[in-house]
This record gives sequence, structure tokens and C-alpha cells, in this order.
Amino acid sequence: MSKLHVFERSFDGMPVSAVFPGRRTTSQLMTALTSKSLGRLFTVPENDWTAINKRVGEAAAGADVAQYISEYIPEFPVLVTVCKLWQDQTFERLIEQSAAVSLYAGNAIYGFQELLKEISVMDRSSGKIPDRIIQLTYLQFDNLNQSTLALSKIVASVGVSISDFLYVNQEVDMRIARYTNKLGIYWEPLGQTIINVNSAVEQSTGDWFALTHTMQRILDSRPEITMPLLLNLEINAAINCWRKLQLEADLFNSFSENQVHYWY
Repeated sequence: MSKLHVFERSFDGMPVSAVFPGRRTTSQLMTALTSKSLGRLFTVPENDWTAINKRVGEAAAGADVAQYISEYIPEFPVLVTVCKLWQDQTFERLIEQSAAVSLYAGNAIYGFQELLKEISVMDRSSGKIPDRIIQLTYLQFDNLNQSTLALSKIVASVGVSISDFLYVNQEVDMRIARYTNKLGIYWEPLGQTIINVNSAVEQSTGDWFALTHTMQRILDSRPEITMPLLLNLEINAAINCWRKLQLEADLFNSFSENQVHYWY
């Protein structure tokens, strides 16, 4: 497994670079701003997080006999270090990230529901858009852009820390597979858990990066707020995606606090 790489992803098969070339289609707008993979890390099964946090506890418990374990796992001192970092920072930052993502989704839902309400009562007969709706539209996209940029930086930083942790554990796993009989029944390879979490980190981090890039392209272009654009924003579809994202983040947060019990 290679270290985490941040890369540009596509949304529903549509590359980011193609979102707003030349003439822009309003049907693409909200699709580009939502992705079903943003909360991918929070949908990793609870038993995978349990396996990881048990490993952290095992490393901490084995620190007193590090010299013996190092005879079979030379990387053990590094494992102790990354597991201590997991306890002190990484996992707590991941929990905080889940709370921030839930708040992000909630704010997006509230803001765009407000815009949707204004659009629904707008007089469409004249084809003229009231200034307050134009300003509200720009405001919601500006707010979304700022919060997306701030959150994507957190996601990237936490993602790198998780990736580093997984990288060391994968190296350790190769040793454990050879010396299970010497290390005891509690030392078992994480195996598929590492693959599951690493895949989720790469996918969600890549999608947050792409979303940030897309948002900036949209605001740089400063599209004119027209009647066709407003009527084809597909805000309800975006709200449903944000609700799903919020639910994923909240579910992770609901069980993650209990995971620290496996450290002791």
C-alpha cells in the first residue's frame, strides 16, 4: 500500500474539469457540489474500527516488553509511536471531523432550504429575479465554498495521519503473519481492515479535494443568476445528499467515543 495520494476525482462519471467549460448547464451545478463518497470514511464498518483500536491497545500493552517483541517485529517501536499518536491525536481528530462534517451538512441544508423557499414563492411570470434572491443565491454558494475549503483541509490532514498509521500497521502485519505462535493469540493481522479503511480515506479525501476545486471554479466564473439557472438547480437532490452525509457522520460519532475502551 502506498502513502495517501490526493487526486482529482469525478462526480457521477463527470470529470471536475468538465463541470463548467464554456456554456454551463444548470443541471450540472448541484450534481457537481454533492458526492455520495464524501462520508465514505464514516461508513467503514464498526468492527474495522474495533480491530484498529484493539491493535492500538495491544501495542500500548506490549510497550513494556518491546525488546522481546522487536525480535519478531523490528517495526514495533515505530508501531508504538504511531499508536500513541493515534491515541493522543489522530482518532480524536477523526471524531472531531465527523462532528464538523455533520455541522457542514446541516448548515448547507438550512441555507439552501431557505433559498428553495424563496424560489418557490417567486413570481416567475415577469422573468425578472428579485435582487434579494440573487444576493441570497450568491451568499449560499459563498458560504458553502468557505466551509468546504476549511473542511477539506481538515479531511486531508486527518487522512494523511490515518494513512501513515495504516502504512506502519501493514508492515507489522507481514511480520505477525509469520510469528503468530510466538506473539500470542491477540496479535493477529488486521488484513482486510487496512484495505477497507485505506480505500475509504483515499476516496473521501479525493472527493473533498475535487469538491473544493469545483467550488472554486464555480465562484471564479461567477455565473449569472438567471431564471433557468434557479429553476434547474436541483436543490432537493443536493439536500438529500447532505442529509445522507450528515447521517453517516452522526452514526460514526455515536459509536466512536466507546472505541477508546479498547486501548486499556
